[in-house]
Amino acid sequence: MNQEAAQLEESVAPAPTEAVDEAEPEPQRLEGDSAKLLRITVMAHELLDEVRHMKLDEGGRRRLRAIHEATVGELKALLPENLRHELTAMALPLEESASESEVRLAQVQLVGWLEGLMHGIQAALWARVVHALSHGRDAIVEKAEEKQPGQYL
Repeated sequence: MNQEAAQLEESVAPAPTEAVDEAEPEPQRLEGDSAKLLRITVMAHELLDEVRHMKLDEGGRRRLRAIHEATVGELKALLPENLRHELTAMALPLEESASESEVRLAQVQLVGWLEGLMHGIQAALWARVVHALSHGRDAIVEKAEEKQPGQYL
């Protein structure tokens, strides 16, 4: 699992049910609601799909630019610091006079980054599920192998 996925797993995945060593530091959690992160991702993707085939006039470019900046701002408030820095480096601010192609490319870049983030979250959660299932199976097998007092067999 790559470093971003591992950090993301620590940020969004529920804590395992097994006992945690007291010496281990508390994993960094998302500061906001992970459901909000998903809503923003879906909204950005839907917006990109809607405007993909439109000819944007000056007002449309301004509006899309404002939505892009607001989306990036909301994401920065939700993300842990390492992902916030990555987003800041990737999503450069658009100039007031940004062309239609610049605005569209910025939106495509943001949506691509968000989809990568969502895939990372999914991978981290599946890794946790697989780990929990294998750990649970091992515990069941160990318990079944224990000899119970008073049994003949």
